[in-house]
Amino acid sequence: MIEYKNKSIGSELITNITKQCKEAGVISVHLFAAGGTEPFYNKASFKARPPNMPGMRYEPNA
Repeated sequence: MIEYKNKSIGSELITNITKQCKEAGVISVHLFAAGGTEPFYNKASFKARPPNMPGMRYEPNA
């Protein structure tokens, strides 16, 4: 929803989720991201997966 863009809500959600994952010992988080959102996820330490496995990955201990 456009009225929620650029209000840091997504960043807060990602920060909270990745923090909980670290605390729970999760070793890897994978997601499918909408086109054009890769820079947003890169800021949260997610990396693009290989082209044959589209999406993003987060590895808290990497």
